[in-house]
Amino acid sequence: MWSTCQAITEKWRQDNVLIPCTLVYEGRLLDLTDIHERHEIETRHAQLLAEHGMSHLDMHEVTTRRRIVTQTIATDAYDNLDVAAIRFASSRDGHACIALFEAARSSEVAGPPIALIDPPPEPLVKVAAEWKLGLSSAVPATRN
Repeated sequence: MWSTCQAITEKWRQDNVLIPCTLVYEGRLLDLTDIHERHEIETRHAQLLAEHGMSHLDMHEVTTRRRIVTQTIATDAYDNLDVAAIRFASSRDGHACIALFEAARSSEVAGPPIALIDPPPEPLVKVAAEWKLGLSSAVPATRN
């Protein structure tokens, strides 16, 4: 177990599962990792960026500290640009993340549920390690 101030509890592990799925969305994917698309958004929101002391759409800044900038751009993209999802780089590791607008998406189950009990599945171990969370042991819950 990792030393930490928070842990993924036995009860949470018993009460939850992972379900592999394929996300389906209707509308455009706004890719903020693409320099041309990011430039279009910078131009469209130049005044907003200036109001927050930004000359460019600094993705690290808006994904960690400037939530109002992120929220304003996302609202405009959804309301006015037929955007169903936004791709951006994670502030944690730089890997691609996709934020889906709830009303524009659905999901299709792509595999059986994965129990989070012992032994813990690799995705749970990986997330716990990255977030420095303790991982309490979890035996299957008994049914009465």
